[in-house]
Amino acid sequence: MVTRARSRKADQKADLGKAIVFLADRSGLKQSELATLAGMSPKAVSSWSRGKSSPGRRAMEAVLTALNCTEDDVEAATTMFREWRLKMHRQAASNLEIKETPGSPGAPASRGASGLPSSGEPSSSDDEHDREVGRTARKLFHLLALAPDRKAPRP
Repeated sequence: MVTRARSRKADQKADLGKAIVFLADRSGLKQSELATLAGMSPKAVSSWSRGKSSPGRRAMEAVLTALNCTEDDVEAATTMFREWRLKMHRQAASNLEIKETPGSPGAPASRGASGLPSSGEPSSSDDEHDREVGRTARKLFHLLALAPDRKAPRP
């Protein structure tokens, strides 16, 4: 029980750290540049991005100033990473469920080279999965569409 609570806490730290690094990237900053602007060590920012630690109140204020964003911006990005992480955990868990042998009642349809069930007809769960992938791709494209060119000189 304690292990799961620690793991959950580490996951939350990692979500926050990844959100901070993501927002820095969107601002055209590398982790080391963010660290310099925020008055932190590059190791601290790296530690945040890996979920090993999270910024304290002063560090967070410095990061917000360096990124020219609000706590709401960071929370929105953190939520995006949290939702993605939880979705990946659910998918991994469903892949670990007891798999039935092909051809048995309730077993997943075998797939051909095209990725479609061998009957040639996509199932409704495949359609829903494809729609979810499309929605996620649109969100990510929208978030990355305005990313600055890292090679362009900054003012």
